Amino acid sequence: MSKIIIVLIVIYILYFVIKLTIKVFIKIYKSFSNDKNKITSDMKININIKGNFNSTKKNDKIVINDDSIIDITDQSYNISSSNNLKKLNNGVPYWAHHYVFSYSDINSASTEQKKFYTIFKTNFLIGEYFDLEGNTNYAFILLFDLLNEYEIHKDISELENQLKILGQ
Repeated sequence: MSKIIIVLIVIYILYFVIKLTIKVFIKIYKSFSNDKNKITSDMKININIKGNFNSTKKNDKIVINDDSIIDITDQSYNISSSNNLKKLNNGVPYWAHHYVFSYSDINSASTEQKKFYTIFKTNFLIGEYFDLEGNTNYAFILLFDLLNEYEIHKDISELENQLKILGQ
């Protein structure tokens, strides 16, 4: 049963990381495109993940085998913009992009960034969502923070809902 939960969590993480990556790609592309080639918020993309995803136990360790293929096609999928994001008067403290691998990456943040992250997380948990203005490190730190909290509360439906919202 725990293997199933681990596999589900990994699948959810992959899904939301891919979805967030697409949104970041669209924002970057928008910023570099000229007027006649602008991408609108209703751009259509379809992503299919195909392959085998399984886990086995070897020497008391879980080994995950993943031969997935991510296929981007010309079939349509509507990516709607989130108009319910709050813009902050003072803006979001800039955090240069780097790959976030765990919650402990918060330790590399400045005091200002840590303070903002606390505000961002608190508001996220009460249903108020901020426009991060492209500073995706905050979202990835929150992702790993939510996964750490799942280890305490063990409520998979709560985690699933939080990850769905975070991925939007």
